[in-house]
Amino acid sequence: MWELAAARRHASDTRSFVRLSTDILLFRVLFVFPRLAIRARPRTVRLDGASITYRLNRGDIQGIREVWYLEAYRIPFGPSPRTVLDLGANIGLTCVWLAQTYGCDRLLGVEPDPENVVLARRNLAQNGIHGEIVEAAVGPRNGTAPFARSDHSNLGSLIATRGATVDVAVRDPRSLLAEAGMQSVDLCKMDIEGGEGPLLLEGDGAWLSDVRSIIAELHETVIDAGAVVATLEAGGLRYYPAGADGRKLEFFSADDAPGSSRRAA
Repeated sequence: MWELAAARRHASDTRSFVRLSTDILLFRVLFVFPRLAIRARPRTVRLDGASITYRLNRGDIQGIREVWYLEAYRIPFGPSPRTVLDLGANIGLTCVWLAQTYGCDRLLGVEPDPENVVLARRNLAQNGIHGEIVEAAVGPRNGTAPFARSDHSNLGSLIATRGATVDVAVRDPRSLLAEAGMQSVDLCKMDIEGGEGPLLLEGDGAWLSDVRSIIAELHETVIDAGAVVATLEAGGLRYYPAGADGRKLEFFSADDAPGSSRRAA
């Protein structure tokens, strides 16, 4: 199983490798017995020197797999990001990985699930990362909205059509950046379970002029992905489709890829 080899490669010590390997196997069991995760306590391991606390649920395990093992948020080209806006911060895995990999100066994460927020703040603090996690969903305008939580920790959504919901604060990107004193963003990571549709198609897109690049998961089953891409391009970002250079997420950048030239306007 390739995940076990990846765990051995990234675990900083034997205890972390044993814990990760056990949880990789338990991850398979969760598909059949999902309630096992409810009784499990959070665990802490060291990955490439970083201290990571997570829970035994499919969302957290998948997060480690995507962020550490697959390096899904590695920048395909361009300068290393110094300032990061993480929309859908979850438990802070991406923030920690980006800070560790690129030495970011400032990170601002936005996450609506209060249990995720607790772990995200813990993960930043125990790694000495200069960052802030705002407990809110991101949307086209400030206010409140019903948020459907998920037992899988990474599937909560403002646009879910079923399941129990709780009211959460909603913040638009411009006000978030203004309150944090961030005048520009080198990298925006966006994984908000379809919320990217309303955010980009209904809101004021002026904030995009202050963003140098975006790595995003576009949830094409619930949004008009073509319209989202067009909006980001209108905001000055060029679209590099998922799959190029082995990437799994969509990449948008104000910079040209090496050897490429911009299309005529």
